[in-house]
Amino acid sequence: MAPSHSRCSPQDAKRAPRSAFAPIPPPQRTVPSHDAQPLRAQHAHTTSNPATTVQPTDDTVEVRINYGGPLSLWCYGRPNAPAVHPIVENHIDFAHTAHQRRLNAHGQDPLLAPPSDEGTHIDLRYLDFGLNMSDFPTRASFKAMLDAFAPPEIGERWPEWEIVCRRCGAAVKHFHTDARWNGVYLAHLGSRYCQEREARRGAW
Repeated sequence: MAPSHSRCSPQDAKRAPRSAFAPIPPPQRTVPSHDAQPLRAQHAHTTSNPATTVQPTDDTVEVRINYGGPLSLWCYGRPNAPAVHPIVENHIDFAHTAHQRRLNAHGQDPLLAPPSDEGTHIDLRYLDFGLNMSDFPTRASFKAMLDAFAPPEIGERWPEWEIVCRRCGAAVKHFHTDARWNGVYLAHLGSRYCQEREARRGAW
């Protein structure tokens, strides 16, 4: 049976301590080195999961995070898994959502073992989730959320991310050097490229 936790959103993660990535219990890291046995969590992920969805508004966007760095593995869906902190549980849910999207788009990642009775290997460097942009008015508030979701072996780094356009479906890439964390996306909304893609999308 999956561990029971109060769920938390990307908005809550802004206030999460770095110690959130310690499992409950025992107090040892949840993301292991390559020669250690990882803790595993089981989750029932659905599109109605309040941790991964938000009420749709004009500010609601899907964000796809890529932390980069070395491969960070987790075995998703193993029965009788130990409990972990809600922030960690949400990170795993978001990583599983990204895993499913990447699997559908590109097929099985050669760096990951195929699914088995033991669970599905996912890469914690990739996260997909929805958020309200108005909850992150500054670059610093968005960075604080990214840091809260980054497990220790990834470290506090500026990743790359994409914001999926609700109008035309384009994945708009952003980098840490951008003046605003969502500035390229906001400019995209008024672009001719977005308008043309939206028109083609509506014609399908």
